[in-house]
Amino acid sequence: MNPITALTDLLGKLVIEHGSAVITEKNLAYLRDQLVAAEKEINRLTSDNENLKIKVANLADENEQLKKKINDFHKTPPKKEYVCPRCHEPAFKLIKQLPHPNKFFANSGSTVRLYRCEKCNYEETI
Repeated sequence: MNPITALTDLLGKLVIEHGSAVITEKNLAYLRDQLVAAEKEINRLTSDNENLKIKVANLADENEQLKKKINDFHKTPPKKEYVCPRCHEPAFKLIKQLPHPNKFFANSGSTVRLYRCEKCNYEETI
């Protein structure tokens, strides 16, 4: 083989390999950039996920507290103490409950209630 042809072939292979190396280098640089961006995104999403887990835990605690309040509310009997219309103190209590004086209403289950204020002794029949 002619030495010039051999040298030309060798230089041609070198150029091709060098071109492939440059392309490969560019691809590797692009892939590295993509990997760095993906790692940043993973870190951000991991942080967001941790924050959301904390929020969910806090909301679950708050939900349990509200459920407890609701249960406690339903367990406590209604107050037998009302605000007095005269002195506006929460001392207006039911003293007694009697059947309605009108027999028609009494037969239907209606009652009359006597309330008295423990502070000012005001009485009212309802």
